[in-house]
Amino acid sequence: MKTLLAATVLALTSVVAAKAQSIDTAQVFKQAAPAVVLIVTQKSGTPLEQGTGVVVSRDGLILSALHVMKGADRALVKLRNGDVYDNVVVAAFDVRRDLVVLKVPAFDLPAVPVGNSNETKEGDPVAMISNPEGLEGSITQGIVSAIRDVGDLGFKAIQTTAAASPGSSGGAILDANGKLIAILSFKVVGGENLNFGIPVNYGRGMLDSHDSFPLNQLTTRLEEGSVRPLSQIGSPTPADISGDWVSLTSGHRFKMRLDDGHAYVERLFTEEQAKLGLTYLCDLKSDKNVYTGTCRAQVPARWYDHWRGEWRSRVCQLDFGMEFGKYSPTRIEGRSQTKGRGEEWSGKDLSDCGKRVPLEWSNFVWIRPN
Repeated sequence: MKTLLAATVLALTSVVAAKAQSIDTAQVFKQAAPAVVLIVTQKSGTPLEQGTGVVVSRDGLILSALHVMKGADRALVKLRNGDVYDNVVVAAFDVRRDLVVLKVPAFDLPAVPVGNSNETKEGDPVAMISNPEGLEGSITQGIVSAIRDVGDLGFKAIQTTAAASPGSSGGAILDANGKLIAILSFKVVGGENLNFGIPVNYGRGMLDSHDSFPLNQLTTRLEEGSVRPLSQIGSPTPADISGDWVSLTSGHRFKMRLDDGHAYVERLFTEEQAKLGLTYLCDLKSDKNVYTGTCRAQVPARWYDHWRGEWRSRVCQLDFGMEFGKYSPTRIEGRSQTKGRGEEWSGKDLSDCGKRVPLEWSNFVWIRPN
């Protein structure tokens, strides 16, 4: 009797567990699909990209992925019933989390109920409605694979196995009750169903914004609101360390220019030194906030030729390394390679530009000149 009772309880438990992990995609699609829209962006009248958005209020608020709107000056929004809206404005955006709220002048639109993404758990069943490759109103299903921190950018993402393709960005990720829990943002290229949505709770506070503006202003505002990883907050920005520097160790003066992850360093020479042909240029690349690369200098060498009984000279080209990883707007600490000061370098014959003398690392400290 006890064995039969235990088997019955186990069977009922299995049924409940299976039911908890299921999703009625037909019912979810019927409820939510009318509120999932196609977004077509344009630049100077030329189509740029197609994506997806989700109507979250009956008066025309649409939540989507910010990168769908990148570079656009106009957009049209097409509903599942065929209605098209050309007057699309931006109500709010979040650069860090790749979210945007759009607004169209509409009334009594179908809207998806917004869920509470904090309640989403690994293993929960989900459905995604989007427009992959422009195929409007496509639904896929899967589970929540994980809730992950996104690097050091300061937010979480919901990883799901629900399939997505180009055009799915901004798509609705829905729970078993048809409530919106995330907006599809990105996927791992080459990964099998490794898709990631931004939890909808990040967008909830954006829905009350009243600071709408034309879409053609978005590009400018994005440039003003650039995002830095948490690991870089408090460290200098490229503009902070561009400009003139003077070395405390050698007294030499330098000018630095940063551009697209590179630091270009030039040593400044006097007019007399420049006439001698002296040059000194470095190209250093940033890797995890450490700038490393190669410098090339051109210097004249002069030595006394005992065989000829005369002084001789030539122009030497030297390649050497430089790096620095400790810097602020007023001080840079690093190291660079120089020729050693051994007997060979201080010898009389420099006709080979000191190639026999090995390079040695020496530390330097630069400060801002007065």
